[in-house]
Amino acid sequence: MFTYIKEDALLPNDAFGQHLASSLRFDDQVDNHVLMDEAAKYYANILYPFSALVLKKIDEVVKMGVDIKVIAPSHGIIWRKDPMQIINAYVKWASGEAEKKVVIAYDTMWLSTEKMAKTMAEGIMSKGVMIE
Repeated sequence: MFTYIKEDALLPNDAFGQHLASSLRFDDQVDNHVLMDEAAKYYANILYPFSALVLKKIDEVVKMGVDIKVIAPSHGIIWRKDPMQIINAYVKWASGEAEKKVVIAYDTMWLSTEKMAKTMAEGIMSKGVMIE
């Protein structure tokens, strides 16, 4: 359920939130990387099963042509600097878009496994894929 206050903000209840406790209230006061990481985890844990509905509802709001100046979710930081950042992220997440990324986990006692992991990483990165 969304509430739109023409003079003020979009109040989207659970949408566009994060599990982020802070004494700060707004997106421009919090590290953007931390904010988006928390928003992604929130989406994955709460809203991912409803991705088709998320896309449908965002499309409905876009077609209404409402001017969204602020998004104040019931969980987390309020989006006032760039509310479209979280809307665009939701479209990406709901669409199933993902970055190409490989995680290489290893343990090494004599460094031979580390050498192998680094060689694998070099080969993967040479193809333009991010490595963690």
